[in-house]
Amino acid sequence: MARIFGVSKLFLPFLLISVLLQANLLMGQENVAAPDSSLVNPDSLLINEIPADSISADTLRVPSDGFFPASIFYDANDSIVFDLVSEKVLLYGQAIVKYESIELRADYIEYDMKNGQACANGLPDSTGVLQGIPVLSDAGQEFSQQTMCYNFKTKRGTSHEVLTNDGELYVHSDVAKRQSNEWVHMQGGKITSCDAAEPHYHFYVSKAVVVPDDKIVSGPVNLRVRIPVAEIEIKAGRRIGTPFGIKFSLPAIEKKTPLFLPFGFFPNKIESSHGIILPGYGDHQTLGFFLQNGGYYFPINENIDTRVLFDVYSRGSWSARNLTSYNKRYRYNGSLDVSRTVTKSGFEELSNYSKQTNFFVRWSHSKDPKSRPNTRFSADVNMGTSNNFRNNLNSSQQDYVNSTFNSSLMWSKSWTGRPYNLSISGRHSQNVTTGNVDITLPSATFSVNRFNLPLGFINRKAVGSPWYEKIGVSYSARFDNTLNSTDKDLRWDRYQQLAGEMRNGIKHTASVSTSLKVLRNYVSITPNFSYSEVWAFREVDRTVDPETQVLGRDTTAAFNSARSWNGSVNATTKVFGLFRFKRLKNVDAMRHVMTPTIGLRYTPYRNFTRSGFFGEDNELQTYSVFDAAAFRPSNTNESGAITFGVQNNLEMKVRDKSADKLAWKKIKILEGFNVSSSYNLLADSLKLANFNVRAFTTIYKNLKLTLNSVLSPYARDLQGRAIDTYIWDAQRKLLRMQSMDGSIRMRFSSRERQRQIQQQSINQESLTDTEQQELNYINSTSNDYLDLTQSWSMDVGYTFNLTKNWDPELLKDTIAIRHAISLNASVNVFRNWYITYTGGYDLLNKDFTPTTVSFYWDLHCWEMAFNWIPFGDRKSYNIQLNVKASMLKDLKLQRRKNYGDQNLLY
Repeated sequence: MARIFGVSKLFLPFLLISVLLQANLLMGQENVAAPDSSLVNPDSLLINEIPADSISADTLRVPSDGFFPASIFYDANDSIVFDLVSEKVLLYGQAIVKYESIELRADYIEYDMKNGQACANGLPDSTGVLQGIPVLSDAGQEFSQQTMCYNFKTKRGTSHEVLTNDGELYVHSDVAKRQSNEWVHMQGGKITSCDAAEPHYHFYVSKAVVVPDDKIVSGPVNLRVRIPVAEIEIKAGRRIGTPFGIKFSLPAIEKKTPLFLPFGFFPNKIESSHGIILPGYGDHQTLGFFLQNGGYYFPINENIDTRVLFDVYSRGSWSARNLTSYNKRYRYNGSLDVSRTVTKSGFEELSNYSKQTNFFVRWSHSKDPKSRPNTRFSADVNMGTSNNFRNNLNSSQQDYVNSTFNSSLMWSKSWTGRPYNLSISGRHSQNVTTGNVDITLPSATFSVNRFNLPLGFINRKAVGSPWYEKIGVSYSARFDNTLNSTDKDLRWDRYQQLAGEMRNGIKHTASVSTSLKVLRNYVSITPNFSYSEVWAFREVDRTVDPETQVLGRDTTAAFNSARSWNGSVNATTKVFGLFRFKRLKNVDAMRHVMTPTIGLRYTPYRNFTRSGFFGEDNELQTYSVFDAAAFRPSNTNESGAITFGVQNNLEMKVRDKSADKLAWKKIKILEGFNVSSSYNLLADSLKLANFNVRAFTTIYKNLKLTLNSVLSPYARDLQGRAIDTYIWDAQRKLLRMQSMDGSIRMRFSSRERQRQIQQQSINQESLTDTEQQELNYINSTSNDYLDLTQSWSMDVGYTFNLTKNWDPELLKDTIAIRHAISLNASVNVFRNWYITYTGGYDLLNKDFTPTTVSFYWDLHCWEMAFNWIPFGDRKSYNIQLNVKASMLKDLKLQRRKNYGDQNLLY
């Protein structure tokens, strides 16, 4: 807590009076009559009436050899009065006095020069409400009180009804006395983190001592809360446009809680301090009673702090966790989370006993782009044992259902004015189900952005930009070092073996492309040539032991390279069709946009495998020398394919009914209907590829439809394999469907309704006086009403996947279909009341998908959260009520039941 009183705060009245007296003596040309001090009217106290603008906003300076060599600024909106008989100075009307970093504001400030006492208080307005109560500011901190008096000689002061704010703490006191040692003794105090005038909760102390910038120590402490009692009033608007609502009148009743402590101790330091973190508690049917998230907090310095947390279970399970956060302004920020969990189930004497040890590391780091604009670094590391989230009771629902977790590290640099880019990264992927781990470390990429070749010398007299000046080149080189293993094999004792299993290599990629317009710019031609080359530094050789005839694999250090290329040219245009509707009033026209594309792509034959007759039966075996490389080239057959496709878009021009005048707007009927395929001229059979069909559109801005399908043009044999016979010739069918998937998604929210309400204007000139008064009252008390148009959103989706599988026994297709319904909803029920739902239903398995229901209530200085998982292995609930302030966040009430318990709420 900052200081309520200070010696420096009382210097200013003394300085003010001293200097003003000197100024008054210098103005001795006129005789000044003594005023009648019994008069209350401030104007009657004026000895020598001085215009307000001649004295306000003045600045007085004490001579350099004075007691306080500093400037004093004072001002008052109404008047400043010098009473020489009673030796007082009085400032009226929004008075202000500044001395160094101290600023005092009040509607009335009085200084008594006889006993050296300064007093300040507010003044009642015309309605009797007290205005301008004293507010003292010092070094960015504010202190308000009903009245304040300070004795300059004894260096002691007294304040009544004081409110002090320091960081997250607010201290109310009926009476506060400041001692000469700067300690403050308070009587009838409230200590809270709630900034409301009547706090929703507080610690009541009858007596307490405030040690500035250190601590608050008190006698007996009692936690008290204010309970609102809702008085509901239905308020229905009429034609003035006010929505139906419910008015809440919330008188509050202050209640004592059973929480009593013999004494209280509240840290009151500006800087962070170390301390104990109180744990949550509960019971688990399998693991026993537990204490969770208890530990210790260490503030290392202003940039780094760390927490050590523990979970302890009565049946032997435990968990330790270290969470470190760091932040350097304008440079970087991040956190490191390391945990280790030991889960014991059953009894050691029985056969069902099990013990599992898991660990996990999470590191996130972000570099501020402003520190170095051309350099970036980020980290998102998630590594540990695969069963960590399954055995950790503190894991979230999202972590629990994820089948993989990934990590990434990336540093990148670009050069201003240059097309070069360099990035160095590391990647990690781990499958929770199989335990497979894929690590790429490091991965370095150097790339050159596309640039046009300087071919202007071909024709220096050319007008404009010829097509050859648009030829662009891009290049990239990438180095990868990868490891494929399992989480059980990643051990330090296998370091040498793991190093031998790593794969590395370099891949070069370059492309040359351009774009030109032909046929009066109606057709766009885009030729492209791509080249790829891979380098490997180890090769694989297969040999057979002549004695055992066992096929072996040898990996030796050797350099190998492989090259491949392909070329393509595509032509595209747009065709427009317009249909007018002359007989329809609300529909003007329909436009169809068709974008056909045709191209030619050539890929040469490439085979990078070796063959040999190995084994006892001399079977033909094929392998690649690049099996130990990070990049393995693909074998390709010679292909000369004609690619073709068409994209369709359908729009309609309709009348805009929301406009006052005749206006038209465009709506999309079909956003896309795309069909594509290819025909391989060099293939010996099955030259026509499958047709890929995709259709999607949006209806009324809320309903989205998507459909994808794969269609085959060929018939099948008795084994279900495609044969070189068109299905049209065999069965008189155009195409045969192989698979189909789609989705329907509907999203509704109150935003459109709120936007309409905001756009509606009320013609106040047509309102009666009564209606106008009612409207003004509602607008002035809008916070007292519950708006039933509060924000809400709902996302409902349906997805399906249909696949046809040939049954050789039935000689027909069997259809396998998977479909599910998903629902995500969020509702702001009342002001600061939020409910969210995430889940769905699997129609194939007839079971609910992972579902979570969350409830959150913002109680101003308190917050309540309720999370419920009603189905599945993690069936559980968690209720928590806690104070928002971080320094009192351990003041909470928590009830938790985990998925291992059998007796839940239901």
